[in-house]
Amino acid sequence: MATDTEGLQTSSAPIIVTVNNPSPTTAVLIPSNGASQSGGSALLDASASADVTNVSFETSGGTLNDRVISGGFPTIYGWLGEWNSTAVPNGTYNLRDVAS
Repeated sequence: MATDTEGLQTSSAPIIVTVNNPSPTTAVLIPSNGASQSGGSALLDASASADVTNVSFETSGGTLNDRVISGGFPTIYGWLGEWNSTAVPNGTYNLRDVAS
């Protein structure tokens, strides 16, 4: 918008601008795919892109629907969490990390 000394205003013709902000990326590193957990505490580890400020670990399957099992905290080794597997019924589950 431009205004001259007499107060008259005009605006430019519009232009097209495309915004393409990258989505955060993340991956579970520990445990490995197909691993078995038993007996209590297990280490969880995830990688995440530099723009990530929060990571949580979730399981789903059986009677669980996207149940958060641990928060992650950033370290030089990635985002670490701890899972008490005794709090989950025996069975096969999907484990994923959610980054934001």
